Amino acid sequence: MYLEIFDVEHGACALINTSNGKRVMIDCGHNAATNWRPGYHLARFGINFIDRLYVTNFDEDHVSGFPNLSDYVRIGALFTNPTVAPSTVRYLKTEDGMGVGIERLVLCMEHVSPAAARPPSRTTGTRASRPIGSSTGCSGVSPTRTT
Repeated sequence: MYLEIFDVEHGACALINTSNGKRVMIDCGHNAATNWRPGYHLARFGINFIDRLYVTNFDEDHVSGFPNLSDYVRIGALFTNPTVAPSTVRYLKTEDGMGVGIERLVLCMEHVSPAAARPPSRTTGTRASRPIGSSTGCSGVSPTRTT
């Protein structure tokens, strides 16, 4: 197993490469000072698919690179906090201004097919979702699989 923690200034972004070849990203912030973005970085190394993306919270610095990531890399499964509805995130973030990362993430969350939504995991408490349609800006996020 190999863990990379990226310098995204105040935010968070880490990639776990497992011993069985899976890739898991935890948050997807970016670095404005160096213009480092997760999608560009992964594509530069020939990585066009990650198995899972876990978003640990709905602050912009944890998802500011989400638009870039989903434009350049397919995401097998997106995991977010199941107790926070997209409408709640939109309401709370709109008051002080919503960044592009949160905007794209919420858009993806709002276009989840109810039939594809998975119940929260007993071990992680997160929910996988399946955004649908390229018109949502979520075309890089693939349907989830149960494992």
